[in-house]
Amino acid sequence: MCHCSKPRFQHFMAALPQAELTEILETGPFPVITTCFNCSTAYKFPRAEIEELLSQQVDN
Repeated sequence: MCHCSKPRFQHFMAALPQAELTEILETGPFPVITTCFNCSTAYKFPRAEIEELLSQQVDN
C-alpha cells in the first residue's frame, strides 16, 4: 500500500525553488504531471495550481 496523495505531491512541488516554479510557468507543459515512483499514480497540476504555489512562496 502506498501513502501518496495529491496534497503530498503538492507539498513537494511547493518545496521547489522559486526560479524553478517560475520556469515551469513559463515553459509548461500543462498540466504538470507527477507520478509516484512506488504505485505509479499520476497527479495533475494545472497552471492555476502552480501559480498558487509560486504566489505562496512570494508571500512568505
